[in-house]
Amino acid sequence: MLAATVLVLLVSATAYAQEAPPPRPPAWGPTHPFAIGVRAPMRIGDGYTEGGFGGHVRLRPFDRIRLELFFDNFFGQNDVAMRHDHEVGTTAQVIVLRYDRFIAYPMLGACAMLAMLDPKQDATPGVSDVRFGIHAGLGAEVAVGAGFSLELQVETVGYFGHDMKAYDRTAFVDRTLRVFPTGQAELGLNYWF
Repeated sequence: MLAATVLVLLVSATAYAQEAPPPRPPAWGPTHPFAIGVRAPMRIGDGYTEGGFGGHVRLRPFDRIRLELFFDNFFGQNDVAMRHDHEVGTTAQVIVLRYDRFIAYPMLGACAMLAMLDPKQDATPGVSDVRFGIHAGLGAEVAVGAGFSLELQVETVGYFGHDMKAYDRTAFVDRTLRVFPTGQAELGLNYWF
């Protein structure tokens, strides 16, 4: 009798241990409030078309609200100068469409950017300007499995700063403060914890 009881307990324990874990919910499910991601941004405006790389951290403090902290690095050039911009900022995203593996959201945020202009002439020193911006746009995200998701964001950004110009052997920053409207898109990959 004791042997039969032990045998039943061992078989039950083995069967319980072999059950498959439940499938993981979509990347932005209620069990995933935190994500890290990489992104490839592109910007058009201010006389340059720039591409680059960046990253972000996302927090989901509420069911349909997400906060994103990001950094982006942009690189571009024209006939006389190389341009590189380094930006940090934050974005609030409100999920308005949510399906099983797809979400869409408007977003609004602010950023600060170090804009740098280096003339192509070797002996000509470069110039830089710190710009502050406000951005708004739309984003969409698709869960691709095991906590990963792909995203696409399109936004317009208004930067407040000074104009930078480069000529053959000189570069300068204008003293007049103005707005630089730009269009921007990012393609990203996220992992939700």
